[in-house]
Order: sequence, then C-alpha cells, then structure tokens
Amino acid sequence: MSEAERVFKVPLDAPWYVAWILPLVEYAAVNPWEFLQYTIMCLSPFLCLSGILSWKLAKQLEREEKLRKAHAKRTNAIKQRKIK
Repeated sequence: MSEAERVFKVPLDAPWYVAWILPLVEYAAVNPWEFLQYTIMCLSPFLCLSGILSWKLAKQLEREEKLRKAHAKRTNAIKQRKIK
C-alpha cells in the first residue's frame, strides 16, 4: 500500500475533533499544494475584510483625536477668557 493510499483509522473512543481533523490532516499530507491553495482561497476574504475594517477603525480614531484636540483647544480658549 502506497503512502497516498494509506487511510488513518479513527478510534471509536476518540473525541469529536479528532474524527474531524484526522481526515483533514491526511488530505494535507497527500495533497499539500492543493490544501494550501484551498486554505488561501478560503481565508483571503477574511484577510481582506480585516484590512478594510482596520483601515476604517484607523480613520475613525484619527477623526476622534482631531475632534478631541479641537474640543480641548476651545475649552482652553474659554478658560483663558474667564481668567482675564
């Protein structure tokens, strides 16, 4: 029996995740490039979404910091007028 034809036997008392992960590991061992290709294809939308959301969060934080500085400047100017 060649290495590509070998099938792992899952013990009956194995936890549920072993029965799910073992065929996946076997497939990755037999077809590493195809497994990598499918993995990248499945994860790339999440990576793009993460990049977009990070960019939006950075823009929002910049906007809030700008507003906070403007508010501090206004309150400082008001305090200076009250002191005089």
